[in-house]
Amino acid sequence: MKNLLYKELKLSMHYTCYIFPLLFGFLAMLPNYPAFVAPLYSVVCYPILFLGANKGQTTNDLFYTCNLPIRKCDVVKARLLTVSFLHLMSIVSTAIFMAVGLLVEAKITENGGTVVNLGLGRDSFLAFFGVTIVGYALSDLIFIPWFYKTGKSITLPALVTIFFYAIYSVVFCLVFPKSIPSLATLLDVSSGGSTGLIVQFSVLVFAIAFYLAIRFLVYRISARELEKIDF
Repeated sequence: MKNLLYKELKLSMHYTCYIFPLLFGFLAMLPNYPAFVAPLYSVVCYPILFLGANKGQTTNDLFYTCNLPIRKCDVVKARLLTVSFLHLMSIVSTAIFMAVGLLVEAKITENGGTVVNLGLGRDSFLAFFGVTIVGYALSDLIFIPWFYKTGKSITLPALVTIFFYAIYSVVFCLVFPKSIPSLATLLDVSSGGSTGLIVQFSVLVFAIAFYLAIRFLVYRISARELEKIDF
C-alpha cells in the first residue's frame, strides 16, 4: 500500500491537483464572495486525477496498475486515500484563508465599510466545513463507483459530479441559510453564542462520521465493480 500511495502522489497526481485545492482556498478570504465556491475546486480535480491530465489515458495507468501483482481492491483503496488527500488540502487551505478573511472583514468594518454575508462562511465556519465534508462524501459516492464500473468513463461522471456539488453547495450554504433566518442566526457565532458553537460542532462531528461511513461504502462498491473488469 505504501508503494501504491507513492505511485499515486508522484505519478498519478498531476501538479494541478496540488495547485487547485491549495490556491483556490483564497476565494474564502474575499469579502462579499461566497466561500462555498472554494472547496468546489477539489471536485474539479477529479477528472484531472483519474486521467492524470491525459497521462492516465495515454499510458493506460489503470490497466498497468491492475496488472501488477497486487489486489484490485488495493488499487481502489489507494485512489480513495488520494482523493481524501485532495479534500484535506482543500479544507486546510480554505480554513487558513477564511481565518485571514476574518481579519480583512474586521478591518473593513472598522473603517466603516460593510461586508455582506453570503450564506455559510466565516461566521459559521464549523457548520460550513461540515456541509463541505458531506458534499465531498456524496460526490465520491457518485463519481468513483461510476468510474470503476468501466474504468474508462470520465467525462459524464465528472460533469454530473461537479454539477451536483455546485447545486448542493448553493442549496445548503446559500438557499437554506437565507430562507430560514433563524437557522442562519443560530449558526452565526457572533449572534448564536455558545449555543451556535455547539450546534456547529455537532454538524461537523456528524459530517465526519458520515464521510467515513460513505467512504467505506464507496470502497466496497468500487472494488466490486473493478473486480468485474477483465483487462
